Amino acid sequence: MLKVLHPVFILSICLVMTFEASPSLAAGAGDAVAWQPWEGELTAQRNHTRPYAGVEVDVHFSGPGGMQFVVPAFWDEGRIFRFRAAFPIAGAWQWRSVANVESDPGLHDQRGRVNVAPYHGENPLYLHGDLRVSLDRRYLMHADGTPFLWMGDTAWNALWKGTLEDWHHYAGVRARQKFSVVQTVATGTVNRNSTHNPVSGQMPFRENSEPNPAYWSDIEKKIGVANDNGLFVMLTGLGAAPAGFATQQAGQAFARYITGRLAGLMVILSPSMDQRIDAQNEDAARRLHEIATHLITQHPGTHLDTSRRYHAATSTDFAGLQSGHHSGDLVRVYTAAREWTLELWHRTPTKPVINIEAMYDARGNNDGPNWREQDVRRCGWIAWLSGSRGYTYGAGDVPPKVPGGQGGVWRFNTDAGAYDYWRTALTWPSATQMTHLRDFMAGLEWWKLVPAPELIRNQGKDPLAQMVASRMADGKLLVAYLPDSAEITLDLSGLGTASWTGHWFDPLTGKSAPIADSAATAGETTLRKPSGWQDAALVITARE
Repeated sequence: MLKVLHPVFILSICLVMTFEASPSLAAGAGDAVAWQPWEGELTAQRNHTRPYAGVEVDVHFSGPGGMQFVVPAFWDEGRIFRFRAAFPIAGAWQWRSVANVESDPGLHDQRGRVNVAPYHGENPLYLHGDLRVSLDRRYLMHADGTPFLWMGDTAWNALWKGTLEDWHHYAGVRARQKFSVVQTVATGTVNRNSTHNPVSGQMPFRENSEPNPAYWSDIEKKIGVANDNGLFVMLTGLGAAPAGFATQQAGQAFARYITGRLAGLMVILSPSMDQRIDAQNEDAARRLHEIATHLITQHPGTHLDTSRRYHAATSTDFAGLQSGHHSGDLVRVYTAAREWTLELWHRTPTKPVINIEAMYDARGNNDGPNWREQDVRRCGWIAWLSGSRGYTYGAGDVPPKVPGGQGGVWRFNTDAGAYDYWRTALTWPSATQMTHLRDFMAGLEWWKLVPAPELIRNQGKDPLAQMVASRMADGKLLVAYLPDSAEITLDLSGLGTASWTGHWFDPLTGKSAPIADSAATAGETTLRKPSGWQDAALVITARE
């Protein structure tokens, strides 16, 4: 089966904008807006004994300029099959259904036309389109070629545990903080008997292992809310689900169901959720990669060998890395954020590397030996400048890691009196520090950065203080980060000129400061960060 084919216009600049969230268009039959969800419906003319697992219907779309894509229809009770799409460009589109039950004219060889209008809003998802891998296979971009700056948040249990009202609040806050991705689990991270919608009480699957439409309808509504707020949703646990639904999610039927159900939304799909290599997750990735129009990755758990294997797999579009929290061992945390990211950057085949889970801020402050705001902030900068093309943040955790913690955002703690109540944890200072990181990167052509740790000439031995650096391939710009050092000595001979300019950036406050003084010898320059700063980023630019 074919993946969607989109035109690619490579842009030399990253477009950054703010926008007001607006509801998704509920397009009627034969009427749609580019990149917004559209739905069609087929009605079987006879009963089928196993419509979920036994009937397969593909809908083939063809549009302007010969553009084509295919989506699976999904069974939605009785004789109804639905099919969904997000059209990449405006114009007249045709569709035709192809069923494995050719004797049913209600499902096979049905045809239709959809007139798609252009999108005129400011939501970057609908303005620039779904995600693709760049031509140099180093970063993610929108379908129109606009580089996609990944600033993620782990809201693992919030999707199934929160109400729709909760989700509106969550997505609105994260959008204002300029996050761009929400990572969540399709069926939760707890025992299956606890996984249900808190309002309706619905479970993901029925006793006969068929998907429960009421549960999945709630999930897709919340994904739509996130999309309307400019947030992609990375949906994990679609294979060997950690909540105990592996049997129900095995095989081709569920892969087609979830792919068809989410075809019109902006999602990234991951069979694995914090798991080492599992045959079912690998099989699920292969199935999804064959039929989905969305990007496929794996959430590998804190395990480098698993990350290597998924990096090499043809079924993953990009390498999702979990450098991890290592149960609070900060030496391992900082080392992995730096070294694991850099290793995957250098591995072949070349793929975008995204550090999708590192350290968590589980306190909301720095009052403790670990799980602090400074750890999650510093790991973000370290990962970015070690080759990651994005970073995912996390707020909250539980004992024994953090005494008194109840899980914050990712566990969706609903105790309003707790220090890490989910609404409180949403606005911890570390979330604002992620906004500063995002804004800093958005001000650069970040997708052109190449890790360059060799340019640092005064690297210390303390893993928590080791500095990182990246540079442009043409040598005209260099970015360095000092987690806990007073000064950095850099080899600037590669700039190709003795004249350069630069400034400091404070990751804690988002403010910039000029370079006050420097000492240069034989191509090496030593620069001291501003007095009183905890950590610092440095930007050096060659003068023309």
